[in-house]
Amino acid sequence: MKQQVNADNHHMYFLLDLSNSMRAQDTPPGRLERAKYSISKIVQKSQGSYCIILFSNEAIVYCPLTRDKEAILDLYLPSLTFGITSGGASNIGSAYTLAIKKVVENHKKDVKNSIICFSDWESNNLPATSLFKDADIYNLSFYHVVIGSSAGDHIPWKTGILTKDGKAVLTKAMPEKASALCKRTNNCSVFRISREIDDTAALIKSINESGATITSEQHVAAENIYYLPLMVSILCLVLDLLLPLPLIYIKP
Repeated sequence: MKQQVNADNHHMYFLLDLSNSMRAQDTPPGRLERAKYSISKIVQKSQGSYCIILFSNEAIVYCPLTRDKEAILDLYLPSLTFGITSGGASNIGSAYTLAIKKVVENHKKDVKNSIICFSDWESNNLPATSLFKDADIYNLSFYHVVIGSSAGDHIPWKTGILTKDGKAVLTKAMPEKASALCKRTNNCSVFRISREIDDTAALIKSINESGATITSEQHVAAENIYYLPLMVSILCLVLDLLLPLPLIYIKP
């Protein structure tokens, strides 16, 4: 008999880039909107608890860890837009630092942790490899999701973002940065989302499969709990049949 597994066995931390480059529309309807769409699909098609961390120059917890899917889908994601965080740069390192801090704070035994980062990965402030040294202790996996095209696009904001010599800034997705970081990290995968490529389905499958490992272990433990008393009862019955107690006669 299998025990029903608590839906809180998988903690997922979404890191979402709100820098100016995420305004680009090379991935219709826009990099940010496509990232939000993918997050909503993950929430709909997975089981666990979810936290949303936003970052640009700095990182903040936008949605604390919760199992309330309706709150995420109907409240947090629809109201998520630019300007919630300060500045227009991208500091992925600060987002990972905050996420791992929350992983440590919220971690429980037999819980799978996943950090899923949505960005174009143009950031020059990537997390240090040393940040991931305790990943195995917390059963932590990393998913680097690269939003945007390698060809790039201009930033359609106000009059545009210009260089010092007055030229429009071209923002390009940089999957090579995400891949380079992954090579130095255990349990890490890179996924692409652009006009031509959409790895959302593969991402969801990978996330669910990693969470299923914990589920299977819990099912085995639950089976042991139920089977052990049953085996003891059967053993007692067998002994009773093989070793009958002698009859005792009492004189009147």
